[in-house]
Amino acid sequence: LGKCRLAISLVYAIDPQDARIEYDTLYPINTLRNVAVREAHTDLIMVIDIDFIPSTGFWEFCTDHAMYDLLVSRAAQQRHVWALVSLELHETYLRLPLFKEELAECLKN
Repeated sequence: LGKCRLAISLVYAIDPQDARIEYDTLYPINTLRNVAVREAHTDLIMVIDIDFIPSTGFWEFCTDHAMYDLLVSRAAQQRHVWALVSLELHETYLRLPLFKEELAECLKN
């Protein structure tokens, strides 16, 4: 795991005539995300929404040196991309599952 660096990017309104692709003028929040991804100088990046809460132990999983090396190797050599399962839960009618078995049970319903 490396050192932290700060990169500041200026993002401003794009004139539709100057846009590389029309998509950048339609969804400005996606443009911000794309700039962040493009400017990331790390082996791995994770794009998540503000309301995403990772599972207990996720940080430990990703920062375990053997697992980190495996993830980086697969991402670089085999061009792997991982999609994380995201569930929307409301505490008044469904308790947040803490373990994989509990999650599997929730998905059955």
